[in-house]
Amino acid sequence: MSRDRGSDSLSDETVPTEPPHPGLLPVSPDPQLRAGLLDGMVMAPYLGSRLVHAAHVLARISEAQQGGYLQGLDLPETSRAAATGAIAIACAALEGTMNDFLFFADVAEHGGTKDPHSQLLRAMVKLTPLKRYEHLAALHGEIVAWTNEPAQSMALLFSVRKHLLHHEGGAYTPRVGFWPTAKLRGLARQISTPYPIEGEAPLSWDQHILTPRGATWAVRTMDRVLVPLNAWWDRLNG
Repeated sequence: MSRDRGSDSLSDETVPTEPPHPGLLPVSPDPQLRAGLLDGMVMAPYLGSRLVHAAHVLARISEAQQGGYLQGLDLPETSRAAATGAIAIACAALEGTMNDFLFFADVAEHGGTKDPHSQLLRAMVKLTPLKRYEHLAALHGEIVAWTNEPAQSMALLFSVRKHLLHHEGGAYTPRVGFWPTAKLRGLARQISTPYPIEGEAPLSWDQHILTPRGATWAVRTMDRVLVPLNAWWDRLNG
């Protein structure tokens, strides 16, 4: 489950000297026995955990390469690219973590029996991420209050994702800047952007939010949402 916060310093990172490990290999020298053991096991992929770590690493890279950003200077391309990646991957990490709950459906139905709870988990994959979160909460007897944290920030994070990954172009006037929704202007203020929001020809939303502070906000939001998700996972796993 997604508990890795990627807190190691980039300068202390260990460079691997071995190929990737497949996850589990039986130690028996008998190849037929090993094959039988591997065929009889089921494992969870836990891609969500890798994405959580990746989002944190990208946010740290963005901050490390920010140059004079906090003094109101423009960002180096490396910093902006890493921030953009951190925000997108934070959303992917939350989606991946929710989809990892299908592990319980697969285990329950491993013997070929139908399970009502499993069918609900499978049906949720077809929903939007926010609806998926809402239904996961309901399966555990909880109601999501979207005006409370961390749900409120989660909804805002996926709003950012919408305008980042599903950008809709069009004309805008330089005196207004490109702000597809008022939520983005509010987020720019919330993260204390070092750039002026108003002006004769104001900056667009992406110049405020696809930044180190935007990336930090995204991964912190991701971490807060993972708290209830991990609690629900533990409940099912217990």
